[in-house]
Amino acid sequence: MKKNKIIALLALFMFFCGCLGGGPPKSSSTTITLEANSEPYLKINSQKIIMNQFSVDEAYLNKPGFIVLIAGYGGNDSVVVGVSPIFEDAARNINIAVLNYSGQSPIHAVACYDNGDGVFNYSADVQTDVVVVFNVTEGTTSTTTISTTSSTTLYEPKLEHIVINDFEFKPDNLVIHKGDSVKWINQDSAEHRIIASNVFDSGTIREDENFVYTFTMEGVYHYKCDFYPVMTGLIIVEG
Repeated sequence: MKKNKIIALLALFMFFCGCLGGGPPKSSSTTITLEANSEPYLKINSQKIIMNQFSVDEAYLNKPGFIVLIAGYGGNDSVVVGVSPIFEDAARNINIAVLNYSGQSPIHAVACYDNGDGVFNYSADVQTDVVVVFNVTEGTTSTTTISTTSSTTLYEPKLEHIVINDFEFKPDNLVIHKGDSVKWINQDSAEHRIIASNVFDSGTIREDENFVYTFTMEGVYHYKCDFYPVMTGLIIVEG
């Protein structure tokens, strides 16, 4: 009998709590965060060249690499017309400076993994299976001209800085304009020597010393420390 009373009291208690709670819980919306796609992909539409750039709508790599734009892909006369580093993540609206382009269409966008040296080298980096073709539409222009009746605005060259610290170039990827200068400042106690094959050689840079170089031609410039070759950097010079 005592046991039956306890069961009855528990049932009454549960019924009372249910009344206070307003019955069963109501459904609610849930925000779900999707994980990044595990496979690399590119999304790019047919387009004009605007401000001497192509644009990639969206890209994803699951480890660091590059987006490479190639004219004449697969042929003997293929040429890289643009390259952009991409980190281990998804990115949108990536502008890629146009290099060595002479009106070819279509263009192939190829995703490549970096081989570990941090420097773009199409023959050494690992190409993925992601190859997207897009057309360069009519009306393509390499520059955009704005006419005014009062004055003409000229581009004023800038001075960008790269710090050498803890045996790294910071930043190690830089996009500049033709005519800009770059100053490397050595904050390491060790000596460094910055070289880019057939372009510049800083000579020995000691602690707190610097080296400045002015880029007068468009292109993709790979450089490294001659004393510590694992230290590498990339500078893209736009027109």
